[in-house]
Amino acid sequence: MNEKDNERLIIFLILAAVLLLAAHIGARALWDPDEGRYAEMGREVLVLHDWVTPHLNYLPYFEKPMLFVWMEALSQKVFGMNTAAARIPPLLCAFGIVLLIWRVASRQWGFKAGLAACAALITSIEFFMLAHTVDINMPLALFVTAALSFFWLGHFEKKTGYYYLAWISAGLATLTKGPVGFILPAGAILIYILATRQFTLLLKVKPVNGMIVFLMVTAPWYVLVCQRNPDFFDFFFINQNLLRYTTTMHERYKPFWYFVPVVIVGFLPWTFMLPAVVKQVWKNRPPLASEVWFTIIWFAVTFLFFIPSQSKLATYVLPCFMPLALLTGYASHKADPETRLGFSCAVAIWLIIGAALTV
Repeated sequence: MNEKDNERLIIFLILAAVLLLAAHIGARALWDPDEGRYAEMGREVLVLHDWVTPHLNYLPYFEKPMLFVWMEALSQKVFGMNTAAARIPPLLCAFGIVLLIWRVASRQWGFKAGLAACAALITSIEFFMLAHTVDINMPLALFVTAALSFFWLGHFEKKTGYYYLAWISAGLATLTKGPVGFILPAGAILIYILATRQFTLLLKVKPVNGMIVFLMVTAPWYVLVCQRNPDFFDFFFINQNLLRYTTTMHERYKPFWYFVPVVIVGFLPWTFMLPAVVKQVWKNRPPLASEVWFTIIWFAVTFLFFIPSQSKLATYVLPCFMPLALLTGYASHKADPETRLGFSCAVAIWLIIGAALTV
């Protein structure tokens, strides 16, 4: 199979995944508890006409911020109160992530690498499932990915405007799920700066102006909801974030290695490409201040952040799959036997999965 045939096959995989996702968007009932919860919260925004305080069963519900609930409410207002409308926001977020990954991978490693990264992401098991599931982690993944992608573009294309987009994206991530939306991109960027000793980047990312932009995005809602609900701050920031991360009070404890099999299985069938990724990085040994190492740090910081958490769910590590998809794209533009074998295994498995989903 020549290069053109490979590209056509990858494009076919992407289009097939998009069509399967769109076709099944309203095909099943909402799953409890998460899908029903978020869909109902969006509905109650429209019923109560309250766009500040989140409600569930007409009672204040302070476990999550409002951005995803706003998405749900707007979708139901436009498309009606049905299962398809509830799933449109996460699906659009998934497509947004795929476009960002395409932009980053194709800009750095070429057209084929961009296609391969998109295919690896949209057809990986966990991403594909969550793309049509009413769950808050897909919007979070979109904004975290946007923050890191815009930093990448600003840094490697030397365009300051991208840094402001990164700050805005981090703000939207914080409005989606709280402090983790800032910690993940900021942690990855800071570790990259420290590892590569590019300390001038600390000024280039516009920390003062950027923080002002970040607060302009996040502060209005957080201040307003705290004014209307004095107990919000303690319940959300202390109970739902700090204590959820550091204690087992929420009864979601898993062993420290829990996310290892989650990532391995969740990235299938493209897990078969990871040995080729390791080989390409080892063989070519790019400089530490490179796009490849930034992507590796992006994955490592995101993955390691969740390891010590005393509350673990498989969906938490969804943001890990974006850098893995980028690394898959990086490896795919090297035409060696290991890469071709891993690519062939992944394609064959997903064709079987796609056929089963179609049936």
